[in-house]
Amino acid sequence: MTWPAEGAWQVRVLPHPDPLYHIEGEPGRVAEGMYDKMVALGAHEVVVETPQHDRRMSQFSDEEIERVLWVWGARIADLKKDARFKYVSVFKNQGTLAGEEWPHAHSQVTATIFVPRRIKYELSSAHEWFKDKERCIFCDTVRQEEKQGKRIVDVQGEYYALCPYASRVPYEVWLMHRRHNHLFEQPRPGSNRRQLAALLGRVLRRLEKVAPAYHLVVHTSPNTKNKKGELAGYWKTLPDDYHWHIRCRMITTGTSKSCRSWRRPASPTASKKCTSMQKCRSRRRRTCERWTLIHEARPLESRRGGPNLPQPNHFAFSRGFLLGSVPGAPSASAFYRGILDRRGHSGQSGCAHRSG
Repeated sequence: MTWPAEGAWQVRVLPHPDPLYHIEGEPGRVAEGMYDKMVALGAHEVVVETPQHDRRMSQFSDEEIERVLWVWGARIADLKKDARFKYVSVFKNQGTLAGEEWPHAHSQVTATIFVPRRIKYELSSAHEWFKDKERCIFCDTVRQEEKQGKRIVDVQGEYYALCPYASRVPYEVWLMHRRHNHLFEQPRPGSNRRQLAALLGRVLRRLEKVAPAYHLVVHTSPNTKNKKGELAGYWKTLPDDYHWHIRCRMITTGTSKSCRSWRRPASPTASKKCTSMQKCRSRRRRTCERWTLIHEARPLESRRGGPNLPQPNHFAFSRGFLLGSVPGAPSASAFYRGILDRRGHSGQSGCAHRSG
């Protein structure tokens, strides 16, 4: 896909050279004991946002950003025509810390035969709120923030940029339309996407003053053509309870991605070797080079000896997964050493050990 169709191109969509998903074939879901295994079926595209190599989206004009928004919506709508795909994600990783693949300004589009877990949780929560209140939770959020004025970052026309009440990371910003709409790819009649483009450009310029790396993700409604699966009974209220929005998350440390689908670079067997009871052999390395899973999050004293983990300047955990970190947090090596010391191991190596 090239826009405009004639003349010099301004935005171009290409297949990803090393795709996570492949569009040909069938899911082929089979049981492997208690687990399910299936083919990585889907679509993976790259949106080249400008023909100029040395420009970031924050440096685009409002018209140029609007073109990119239009292409995002066009690809979502087109991929939703395939009933095999349950969800279409649009995301942008800028900066090395955010997992950027190429320095040229670009974003990515993926279509999957499943609804990502984070989106499923969001849909379920919105549905429960609607059943109880008969209102959209996102519309309620916009109205409350508009009334209180504490977390509004910027406003352009009917589009709002606001910080969520309990953000996952510092400086997280959501962009939302004041009026209800569950489909990003189908703007409401009378909507002015140029206003959204202007607002997005200003937000990105603000974020880049704090850190150059960020994730941007478009949250929109799933594909309703597929009437089977875990969300089959949900489509009746979807147009009323869900609200598209764009999330911008700054990355100040770490190398996590925000496409909401995890890709494991090593096999589970290789990962098990890393998390075994054997220590890393090389004493020169403070941390193990492979990805590790922390099996159990326990209270941990900081390097300064103060009370510990729940403080906002420490790592955030859930059982089994390292979610991320925030400015001022202790380094990963210091954290791993603290865990080993607390469990009775020496702190020579940085490999996280699995508890029994």
